[in-house]
Amino acid sequence: MFPSFTANNGYHAICLKYSNSTSAQTACVGSSANDCYNRFRKEIIEGGDYSPDVDVDITNSLNNRLLKLLQYLENNDPSENWGSYYTGNTIQWHKIIVSGHSQGGGHDANIAKRHQVKRCLMFASPNDYSCFFSAPAQWLADVSSSPYSVYFGFNNLYDDVVDFSNQFEIWNELNMPHFGDSLNVDLTADFFSSHQLYTTTIGSTANDNHSLMIRDDQTPLDAFGRSVFEPVWEYMLGITAGLDVIENNTSLIHICQTQ
Repeated sequence: MFPSFTANNGYHAICLKYSNSTSAQTACVGSSANDCYNRFRKEIIEGGDYSPDVDVDITNSLNNRLLKLLQYLENNDPSENWGSYYTGNTIQWHKIIVSGHSQGGGHDANIAKRHQVKRCLMFASPNDYSCFFSAPAQWLADVSSSPYSVYFGFNNLYDDVVDFSNQFEIWNELNMPHFGDSLNVDLTADFFSSHQLYTTTIGSTANDNHSLMIRDDQTPLDAFGRSVFEPVWEYMLGITAGLDVIENNTSLIHICQTQ
C-alpha cells in the first residue's frame, strides 16, 4: 500500500527484499560487543564477513540487489529514467528516499548515516537498543552523512514488539528532537512542527501495534479503503501543493521485511 501510494504520487517506487532470517534485535540486544548492531547491518547492506550473527555475501547484499534491479529496470524500460539513480556501479543515494518498517527502518537509517539520502523514513524503528549497555546502539551517535533534517519517524506509543521509550531514546541519538517535540498524529493534522510522530491506535491482533502505521493488512482504513495515515505519509514524503516529484527526479526505496 505505501509503495503504491508513493508511485501514485509520481515517485519511482521500489519495495526491496533483503536477507532477513535473523533480526538485529535478536542478535544484538544482549550482546557485550558495542558494535554488534552496526556490524550486523553492515553485512546485510554491503555484504561480506562483518558479523557472526548473519551470513550475507556481496551478491545478495541490499546494495547489490538494488543496483542490479535499477540496471535491469533501466535496460528494460529506459523511458522511465531509472538510470538516473546510479552511475556505473555507484548508487546515487542523494536522489533517493529510503524507507522501512521495523528492521527495514533500521537498515534505512544506517544507510542514511553512511550516505547522503534525500529523506529517511522510519516506521516502528529503529529498534537498535542494547539491554547490555542500557543505551541505543553506538552507531546511532556516529556522524551522519545525511543532514538530520531528513530523518522522520512514525511509531506507535503502544508498540507490542519494541518499547516505545527505547525507540524515543534512539530518535534522540538521531537529533530528531531538534525539529520539534514528539507529536500524536491522532490529535492533529498539522504535523509540520515535528519529525517524531506517533499514534496511539490499538490493533486487533498480536503485533498490530508494531505494524499498523504502514503494513498493508494491519493499517486502519477509512470509508474509501484508504489508509487513515495517508496524510502522515504525505508529510513524511514531503508532498506539498505544487511539488512535481517526477520533475525533481526522486525515487522511494522501501526496504521490505521478506527475503
